[in-house]
Amino acid sequence: MYGLIIKHRHALLLMSLISCFTLEIGLVSATPLSDEQIAAINDGRKERRDFLIKQEISRPFPSITKSATYNNSDIAVDTQNLGRLNFVLAAFMHHGQGEVEKANQEFHDALQDIFHSPTFKGVTKHHIPGTPADNDSFHFEQAQFIYRIVKMFGSHGTIASGILQPVIEMEAATLMFNWGKSECHLSDADIWDTWRIWGSENHGAQRDGACWATASLLVDTPQMHNKVYDDGSKTAEQLNAWTAYIKQYLRQRGTHGTLIEYFSPTYAKYTLLNFYMYFDFSADLNLKELARETLDLWWALWGQEQIDSIHGGSKTRAYPSTIGKAMVMQSTGWLYFNIGPRPVSQAPGEAAMTGSTYAPPSVVIDIAVDTDGRGEYDVLTRSPGLVTKPMDTYYHIDPNDEEIVRIAHITPDFVMGTTMLPKLPTQKWAAISSQNRWNGLIMAGGNPKDSITVLPEFLKKGSQYNAIWGVQSSATQILQAIPSTESHNAGGIRVWFGDTLKREERDGWIYINGPAYVAVRPAWGNYFWEKSDGHWMIPSDGYAPIIIQAASAKEYPTLEAFQSAIRHIKLSVNEDILHFHGLQSMHSITFYCKSGKLPEIDGKTIDLKPKANFQSPFVNSIAEDVVINKNGRSEKISFLK
Repeated sequence: MYGLIIKHRHALLLMSLISCFTLEIGLVSATPLSDEQIAAINDGRKERRDFLIKQEISRPFPSITKSATYNNSDIAVDTQNLGRLNFVLAAFMHHGQGEVEKANQEFHDALQDIFHSPTFKGVTKHHIPGTPADNDSFHFEQAQFIYRIVKMFGSHGTIASGILQPVIEMEAATLMFNWGKSECHLSDADIWDTWRIWGSENHGAQRDGACWATASLLVDTPQMHNKVYDDGSKTAEQLNAWTAYIKQYLRQRGTHGTLIEYFSPTYAKYTLLNFYMYFDFSADLNLKELARETLDLWWALWGQEQIDSIHGGSKTRAYPSTIGKAMVMQSTGWLYFNIGPRPVSQAPGEAAMTGSTYAPPSVVIDIAVDTDGRGEYDVLTRSPGLVTKPMDTYYHIDPNDEEIVRIAHITPDFVMGTTMLPKLPTQKWAAISSQNRWNGLIMAGGNPKDSITVLPEFLKKGSQYNAIWGVQSSATQILQAIPSTESHNAGGIRVWFGDTLKREERDGWIYINGPAYVAVRPAWGNYFWEKSDGHWMIPSDGYAPIIIQAASAKEYPTLEAFQSAIRHIKLSVNEDILHFHGLQSMHSITFYCKSGKLPEIDGKTIDLKPKANFQSPFVNSIAEDVVINKNGRSEKISFLK
């Protein structure tokens, strides 16, 4: 059981809906945005979209001037042609003088280069015959861009019909069939096996999307609507099978919490761009609605865990290179909500979303923008991540054994986020869940450097897996490195402090003075600062848990008053048991440092199998439905309808 704090006038309603948590009711005004304010945000979206489009025309990203590059990972990415496709989409959307002709030429050149690239249906020496090409770059955004360009600007284009030259439109359809006829099998579109994931969550979603897009495009192309695939199926059969599969895929995700690669700064956009495609172009109205609802839910979850467009909840697959940088769909957040800085560039995945007709509903805009009105509250979400057996080209996820509970504490001044999970051996987890898990805190103000990240040392190049576990209650966070016998490539615990944070060290604590007051220390022992990179605090004992206690600056008149309160906190360590009591009315935490026994809050073991997948003042699971709500605005999502 957790002490879930919700300082919000809708908390009484939530008490009737959620019985497994103790709610502390506070009095914080939660005035909604007016209809006029939301209308102004929506009205400004066209201007913001036009800015992004013009930016991609003048400076495509990735660069289209560099020679084609391919990475050496198992699943390849062709960066130059992604930049070309990004430019083509933007130029066609703007269709200014000379842009259409250049876009047609670039599109033709990209299609030719893609077909002749070494990673078009490329395979490695490890490829298993009969399985998808394991070094293929076509499924990775390229298919989605090509499909979107044809559907928006081809002979039956939804935006500017016919500006794509017919001969090039046919080249695109031919290329997609050349890929799909050998890569897309009806046997892979099994509606009873949507948790069998190829490559990774984002690669699997993109491959599924590429198969759906190929069949959808061919069905609408008279010269190709009756083509036969290598498995003997025809285009209509393929489209029907993939449509049914993807509908079940979305239902399953909606009823089992967040995505596996939850809020990955790198990979979230690659998964989501497929959902945008289904919303924009599916002729199946049920799939179209499921895609919209999935996007509404994702953006509501994002909106309630961010301040000034910086997402502060816990994340997975968060590479060290993202620490202190803009994180998780920030440019699209700017497009939708007009929060955060104006983007300098857009990654292709988000650029594709710029071309979508999707827009978040008013209730989601209210959640994302009204930081002060949201008040102070906790968020709980669940995520799958355990496997039923080892990976064999596919991950085999167990959706019914959800052991990941994400807790975030949100105030107008800071967000603190932790992934709570059992201390299990690495092989129990899917690598796409356990890779580079991020836990920490961000400050208000929109500067991603105003943040604290707790992350074990990387023992060598590459990623770490199953490296950290912890517990959070309100604004108290305890995190510990998992020993190398149960993790991979992970050493002792470390803490990263942004160089914009004002630090002061006293009595074993590191204090931060900003929109929030923060106190950080190892549970025992000393610490030192890494000489080569002064951002990192390194405890003398790498397996000493890290304690982080935060409070909004307005709760204490001065930093000295906050420090005085911290000095009176009860902290004790008895053999492997850490006891810590948070500030003021915050809860008592018992953390078992060696045994792996689950932590306790107020003497009760944390529940990693709560009945609801989503709990907050704004997003809640109620039976099989999800309700998004803020001050009279609401949306009810029924994924199983």
